[in-house]
Amino acid sequence: MMKLIVKYYYLKNQYPKALILIKSGVFYEALNDDAYIINYLFNYKIKQRSNYIMVGFPVNIIKKIEGQLLKQKISYVILNVDNQYIAHENPRSHRHYEVLLKKSKKSYWQQEEINKIYQRLITFKNSDNMEIIINRINEIVNEI
Repeated sequence: MMKLIVKYYYLKNQYPKALILIKSGVFYEALNDDAYIINYLFNYKIKQRSNYIMVGFPVNIIKKIEGQLLKQKISYVILNVDNQYIAHENPRSHRHYEVLLKKSKKSYWQQEEINKIYQRLITFKNSDNMEIIINRINEIVNEI
């Protein structure tokens, strides 16, 4: 997995405002900030690792992903297993990347907070703490 991280940072250095998608076996992987964006756009689950986060999706849907990224005017780089890569840069996407990243992170952390509250809600089903929990849910929902 270390090779994947090295490749990611190498490409991210060259294309800081592009999504980096790296083929790893039968999946494409997106790491760190790019993982938040892929999660936001396609609802793929983020996996926590010791020092990074990642999202993976099957290689057979890469054309669908590319189509959506083009439609959204998002620059991207696709690295295949033979270290050949395709870069599609949209000159106007740099600001868009930052805005999308901010939205993606906010959405992810709000969903995480809702999931935590839901888990607590289950344990307090018939308790007096229910009103406190419902009020917190309302606060979070109103932030979205």
